[in-house]
Amino acid sequence: MNIVQPVILIFIAVVLFLLRRQIAMRIEAERPTRYLAYEQCSPWLFTLNGCGFSLYEAGREDCSTPVPTNSYYLFLCLFFVPVLPIKCYRAADVGENEYYIYGHESWRVWEVAYIYTTYYRWVIGVVGIIWLMVQLF
Repeated sequence: MNIVQPVILIFIAVVLFLLRRQIAMRIEAERPTRYLAYEQCSPWLFTLNGCGFSLYEAGREDCSTPVPTNSYYLFLCLFFVPVLPIKCYRAADVGENEYYIYGHESWRVWEVAYIYTTYYRWVIGVVGIIWLMVQLF
């Protein structure tokens, strides 16, 4: 039985979990930036069976506005997993999958990495565990 590959996948998932914490601390250390543009914009948010466009929170909060806002990235999603970042917005979450968009925001590589490590670590971990179980039985 060859259980080396599933163990490596599980190890990668654990490393991504630890890397996510480091990235989150780096995002918190950076100061929030001012809005790049104040124009009203509304991205097209629609998913059908998990495929489409969705906003993902990046964790950069700005409390200087009356309503606390965060930076959100518009992603192309396949089966509820973010694949390709499209744009970055400053928005406030007002309910279930509803956002008030204030304007465009500057991109940060660390925020995109934070989103990727948040969602891909579970995919890699589950695949590794299933692969390990198949190899053992």
